[in-house]
Parts: sequence; C-alpha cells; structure tokens
Amino acid sequence: MCAYCGRAEKLTREDLFATFLRNFYPSYRTYLDHRRRKEFHGTAPVVRDVCQVCNNELLSDLDRYM
Repeated sequence: MCAYCGRAEKLTREDLFATFLRNFYPSYRTYLDHRRRKEFHGTAPVVRDVCQVCNNELLSDLDRYM
C-alpha cells in the first residue's frame, strides 16, 4: 500500500534522502537508520513505500522544487 495515496499498487524505490541534499553536501556519505539500528556508508538507503504515480509525479515535483 502506497504511503502517500494509500493505493494497493506495485511499490517503487524511493531515496530516503533527496538527491539535492547529496549534491549539496557531496562529502557527507554516512546515513543512520535508527529504526533498524543500521549505519550506511557511501550510498543512501532506499525504501519501497510509494507507488509509481506518486514517486514519478508528486515526489518528483517536490525534488525539482528543492
């Protein structure tokens, strides 16, 4: 089920940290996930919690705005 619209669609990958943040802070490559008690180095973690429509339309618009 999509975290944004609630539709029971196939879920797509979504970055936990927007690309613009990684581009703005290129030296920052440590990401903490307190819920799962993990630390990621190098690449930002992703989740599958949004449908393709929300990911490619709604969230893409937000990324472009930032």
